[in-house]
Amino acid sequence: MKGLLNSKRIISFILCIFILLSVITLPSIAEDTLAESDTYVLNRDGNGESLYRYQSPCMIGYDLNEQYGGNGVPIQAFIYTMYNSVTGKHFPTYCGDIHVTAVQGTDYRRVNLEDSSFSASAAGRIRAVLQKGFYIIPIDGESEDDHAQRVTAKTAELAAASGAEGLTTGEAIAATQAAIWKISHGSELSFPKFCRYVFNPTNTKYGSLCSYSELRYKNNELINSTIETAYNYLLSLEPVAASEKTVSPSSFTDLNDPVFNENSDGSYDITVSTTIDVQITATDELTLTAVLNDSYKASASLKNGRQTVTLTLKNVPASLISENVDLVISGYQTVKGYFFFDSEGARGASQSMVGYDDSRLPVYAKVRAAEDRILNIEKLANVAVGNDSYENKPLSGITFDIYPVATMDEYLSGEVTLPDAKDYTYPSLPDYSLTTDENGKASMNFLHHNLPDGVYLVVERPHPSIVAPIEPFYLHIPMTDPDSGEWVNEVTIKPKNDVKGGVYIEKDVVSVGNDEASVNAYEAHTWIIGATVPEDISSGRSYVITDTLDNRLDYLGNLMIVLEKSGEGTVAALTPDTDYKLTVTDLDSLSEDRPGDSFIVELTAAGMAKIADTVGTNDFNSYMLRVYFDAQINANAEMGTQIPNQAEIEYINAVNFDFTARSDKPVVYTGGANLLKVDSKNSSETLSGATFELYRPATPEEVGANDTRLTEIAGATGKVIKVSFFDNPELKGEKVTSVTSGKNGSVGIYGLAYGKYYLAETKAPAGYNLLGEAFELTVNESSHLEENTIKVENISGSILPSTGGIGTTVYTVGGITLILAALTLLILKKRRRAHR
Repeated sequence: MKGLLNSKRIISFILCIFILLSVITLPSIAEDTLAESDTYVLNRDGNGESLYRYQSPCMIGYDLNEQYGGNGVPIQAFIYTMYNSVTGKHFPTYCGDIHVTAVQGTDYRRVNLEDSSFSASAAGRIRAVLQKGFYIIPIDGESEDDHAQRVTAKTAELAAASGAEGLTTGEAIAATQAAIWKISHGSELSFPKFCRYVFNPTNTKYGSLCSYSELRYKNNELINSTIETAYNYLLSLEPVAASEKTVSPSSFTDLNDPVFNENSDGSYDITVSTTIDVQITATDELTLTAVLNDSYKASASLKNGRQTVTLTLKNVPASLISENVDLVISGYQTVKGYFFFDSEGARGASQSMVGYDDSRLPVYAKVRAAEDRILNIEKLANVAVGNDSYENKPLSGITFDIYPVATMDEYLSGEVTLPDAKDYTYPSLPDYSLTTDENGKASMNFLHHNLPDGVYLVVERPHPSIVAPIEPFYLHIPMTDPDSGEWVNEVTIKPKNDVKGGVYIEKDVVSVGNDEASVNAYEAHTWIIGATVPEDISSGRSYVITDTLDNRLDYLGNLMIVLEKSGEGTVAALTPDTDYKLTVTDLDSLSEDRPGDSFIVELTAAGMAKIADTVGTNDFNSYMLRVYFDAQINANAEMGTQIPNQAEIEYINAVNFDFTARSDKPVVYTGGANLLKVDSKNSSETLSGATFELYRPATPEEVGANDTRLTEIAGATGKVIKVSFFDNPELKGEKVTSVTSGKNGSVGIYGLAYGKYYLAETKAPAGYNLLGEAFELTVNESSHLEENTIKVENISGSILPSTGGIGTTVYTVGGITLILAALTLLILKKRRRAHR
C-alpha cells in the first residue's frame, strides 16, 4: 500500500512538472483573445549575455544635417542580442535609429523591413547589408571555438568582397553598423570619422573577437580608410527583396468597403471581402476575424498562400450600423528572414533593431475594411532644354516623411486647428517614410499601416543633389474631387525640384591652359583632363571620364589623378583601385581602320568621398579634378596636320540625374623638312653620299642641369643636343641620328616638333668639299612640302677643307699670302748671290 502511495506521489510530481513546462512553453494567451500587445515577446539583451553580443572598439563620429561638423559626435557600434521569451533563444541585431537611446529591458515585436518606418527601398538595402556585412546567424548548440571560427571567416569574407585589406572584426562591425545607419537616415547622416579613436570594449561577452588588441597599435588613418572601404562596398549593394514575410497589414493585398444587406426584422448582415497573402507552416495557426464594435465577429482559418476570404456579420442592429468594420489576422507564425524589430511604445521609446529571426511568434495585424487609401508621389526635376524651354525628368532617392496630424473627424469638426504647414512642429523621427524609385515614384497604402482617414504632414528631406526641398504641405486622405465633390481615395502629387549642377570638362596638352603643341613622333607627351567637382559628389552614384584617342595617337599610360585647388595646386592624390578604377583599351596602332586607344576612369565611392572630404565646406568652384596621362604620335600621322583629342564626362548624382559634357579639342602635330643636295655651280646636278646629323638648341633647364647630351658645333649658337628623327614621312622603321642623300640628292627629316634646328654635314659627296659649318633650318606646318625643299650646295675641287666661317677664310688667305711673300724673298736673295 505504501509503495502504491509513493507511486502516486511520483506520478503527481511528474504531472506538476509537465504542467509547469506547458505553462512555460505554450502561449500564455489563448489564440482567440490575442491582441497586438501580445506580440511584444522579444527583449533586448534580456536573460543575460549572449554568444552573439559584440561591441566594436572603434568609436564612430557621425553628423546629422551638418550640425556637428569636424569629427562628428562619437557613438559606439554594438551588436545587441534579442531574447525570444517564447523560445528562450538569443539572436543578434544591429540598431536602426542613430539618435535614439537603447533602453534596457524594452520589449519588441517582429515587423517586416518593408512595413517598418523605413522606406521600402531602404528595407531592401538593409537586408543586403545584413547578408553581405558582418552578421552571424545563430546556430543551436554552437561552441565558443566554432563560433570564433565563424567570426574569423565572416570577417575575411567581407574583407575579400570589399577589398578592405587587413579588415578586423571590430572594423567590420563598425562598417556594417554605419552602413545600416546611413541607409536608415539617408542624406541627413554623414560620418566625418569612421573611427575617432579606439577603446577597449567592456560591455561584450566576447571582446577578444572584436580585435581591440590588433587595433590599438594600428594607425588611426588606416583604420578609417579600412572601415570606409568596407562601408562603401556595403552601400553599393543592390537591394534584396524579402523571401518570407511575417503577418502585417500589408498581408491584405485587396480591400473593399463593407456591403450592407437589410434583413426582414430591420437588422443587417454586413459582408466584407478581402484578399490575403500569408505564409503558414504545418505548426502555424492564423485566423482572420471581422469585428464591429467588439460585439459582432465572424472568423475563418487561413491557409498558406494567396486567398480571398468573405466574412459576414449577422443580424447587426440598425443602431450599430457603421462602416468601421475591422479585419484582424492573429495567431502564431513561423518565418525565416531579416526583420525590423519595433519597440513597444512610440518609435523613440528605444532604438529600433534589425536582424535575422526564424522563430514561431505571436502575430497580429489589423486594418479597416475599406477601399485602399493610397498616396502616389511622382518626383520631377525642372531641366533646361535649349535656351528657352524646360522639361520634367524623374528624380530617384528623394525621401518624404509622413506625420499624422488629425483624423478626418477632428479636422472636419474644427477640433484641430492647423497652422501653416511650414510652421508645423514635427518630431525628429517620422512615423513613416517613402523614397522615390528609379522612375521618380513612391507609393504608400495608408490602410497597410492601419492609418485612419485624416490630415497628414508631408515633409521632403533635404538632399545634396537638390537646390532646395519643397516646403512642407498637408495631405488629406481621402481628398475631395474639386469638380465632382466626391471622395478620392488614391491621391497623386507631383512636386518639382531644381537639381544642382551640371559638370564641366576641359582638356589641355603638355601644360594646363595650353591647347596646342608640336611634338616629336613616337615620343611621350602629356595630356591633361580637367573636370569640375559637383557639390553633391559625396552622394553621387557615378563619376566617369572617358577618353577615346585619335587613331594617330597611342596611349602610353603613366596616368595620375589629383585634386587641385586654384592658387594652391595639388591638395589630394587619388589612389588606383581604391579611389578609382581604370579600364584601358589598347589597340594595334597601325591596323587598318582601327579606332583609337581609349581609357575609362571611374571614381569609386571611396574616391568621391575623399574628394568631398578634401573640399569640405570650401567653395567647390575652386577645385578641379585633373587626369594626367602620356601619349605619342604614331605612324598614322601626316606631317603638319593637326591631331585633336577630346574627353567626355558623365556624372550621375544621387537622385539618378545624368549630367554629361564634352571637353574642348586641343591639338598636337609633328613636322619635317625636305632637303636637296646639289652642286654649287649647277643646281640641277644632285649629289648623293652627303651625310647629315641634326641638332636642336638646348633648353635653359638642360644647360643649367649640365645635361650629358650637351655639345657645341660650328655654325650653332650656344649649346645643342643631337636629335633622332625618321628619314621617311610614313614614320616607318626606327628613328635615325643621321641621314645620307640618295641618288637623287634628296634628304628627308620627319617626325619633329616645330622649331629651330641645325643640320651639320659630317660627310661630303665624293669630290666635294665638306660644309664648313652647320646651317639653320626651321620645321613648321609647311616645311615638309615639296615646294619648300631646301637646296644645300656643295663646292667641288681640291680645296683645303674649310673648318669654319669667314674668319677662318681670312686666316687661310693670309697664310697663303705670307708663303708667297717668303718664296719671293727667297728667289730675290738667290739672284743677288748669283749676281755677286
